[in-house]
Amino acid sequence: MIISAKKENTNAINRNFNNIINKQRFKLKQNIKIILAQLLKTTETIVFKKCSFPFFKTC
Repeated sequence: MIISAKKENTNAINRNFNNIINKQRFKLKQNIKIILAQLLKTTETIVFKKCSFPFFKTC
């Protein structure tokens, strides 16, 4: 009975731990998407609007 209770407790802890990890993973993915979108926007601004990129000679 004690072993069964310990196992049940361990399972509950593992479930909680997995939930926390999954939530953090989701937040991380969202943050990466936001950062990539901002980076892309910044790159577009530099290249296409300001034309300060050294490789573009058409500006």
